[in-house]
Amino acid sequence: MILPSPLGPLTLTATDAGLTSLRFGEIQHPEAAGPARQILRRAAGQLEEYWAGRRISFDLPVAAPLTPVQRAIASAIPLDPLTYGELAVLIGRPNAARAVGRALSTNPLPIIIACHRVLPAAGGIGHYLGGTERKRWLLDHECAMRGGVTAGRD
Repeated sequence: MILPSPLGPLTLTATDAGLTSLRFGEIQHPEAAGPARQILRRAAGQLEEYWAGRRISFDLPVAAPLTPVQRAIASAIPLDPLTYGELAVLIGRPNAARAVGRALSTNPLPIIIACHRVLPAAGGIGHYLGGTERKRWLLDHECAMRGGVTAGRD
């Protein structure tokens, strides 16, 4: 499914078990049917709520091939931004900030698994697989939803 968004088109894929990917840009895939189509419609609806400022987290089945570290990260990322080191502590691996960064760099479900909320301890916005402009937009959007003034740790 190709979905328009404030960040440009997004391509969502799913199986009958859940979402498998979210990619920036239009990537042609066969049309989903059955339960996979319903999952994509549900994801599209939740993303629309997110763009409208009515949702900050997602409740969707995930069938993406996640590593154990990615699974731990997916369930640990809070609603507020944090550093790679802080996230490493949250998943019980306090010396694994770099491993957290590597796991996030291959996140198959950006936005859904909110890797954009993770920032470098040294300041700045850091890298993002969708580009730093998209990361800044997502952080600012979520900050506005929470009633904040600015996002990031510049």
